Amino acid sequence: MSSTASRVCVIIAARNAARTIPAAIASALREPEAA
Repeated sequence: MSSTASRVCVIIAARNAARTIPAAIASALREPEAA
């Protein structure tokens, strides 16, 4: 049985970025394909 689901690893380097991390994650999830 083969799976068609994609596996993705996203690394977001951040320091003192509690305010911007949610927006960065949302942006990564909106990307249609890897760059």
